[in-house]
Amino acid sequence: MLEELLEYQNLDAQVFKLEKQIENDVNKQNLAKLSVVIKNLQAKLLELDGSAGKAIAEFRSYKDEYDKKSKEIESLSSGSEQSVEDYTATLSKLGKIVSSLSNIERMLSGEAESVSTLLKNFDTCKNSIVMNKEKYKQCKDNSSSIETNLLPQIDRLKSELSAKEKTLPSQLLARYKQLRQSNVWPVFVPLRNGACGGCAMGLSSALLSRVHSEGHIECEQCGRIIYDN
Repeated sequence: MLEELLEYQNLDAQVFKLEKQIENDVNKQNLAKLSVVIKNLQAKLLELDGSAGKAIAEFRSYKDEYDKKSKEIESLSSGSEQSVEDYTATLSKLGKIVSSLSNIERMLSGEAESVSTLLKNFDTCKNSIVMNKEKYKQCKDNSSSIETNLLPQIDRLKSELSAKEKTLPSQLLARYKQLRQSNVWPVFVPLRNGACGGCAMGLSSALLSRVHSEGHIECEQCGRIIYDN
């Protein structure tokens, strides 16, 4: 019976090791990180798209105003003969329009630069999304490859565990699973120099006698099952 219990624990240890290998796969960890990066980049892309749209609309507004003022200058410049008073008034209007055009030109220049910067950032962000999506696909493929190799092994070992469970004492098996779920490992430990092979607590003479006579006992300190080897 002891040999079967230890074989069961050995199979369980192999399953645990393979499952941890999948869980700790660096590709799977990178998938989670890349997913966050891509999500943030997509949010940034939408933000840049909105900002660029507003900047372009502002640029067009200034351009329309510029064109309007330019036409006013053309209209005033092509006027027929005027009196001195009218000519003076026209010059005054032209001066104001030219001054306004100068301000609009500065605004247009600023908006053009802003639009250019936003569009460059937009392209950079878009290219970064494409690059990270390619990394995500590669990590996913690598992770799937690892699972493809390991999952059949895990399934085979679990089938062996299920088969062995039918031959083990139900009460002892239930206690094993209870300790296992509490992250106690290993569950079955040998008697070592009169002490628990798990937590190293020394056993009393009465407990040592029980181990020798019954074959195994439960450690009073860590709960592991100590067997007589």
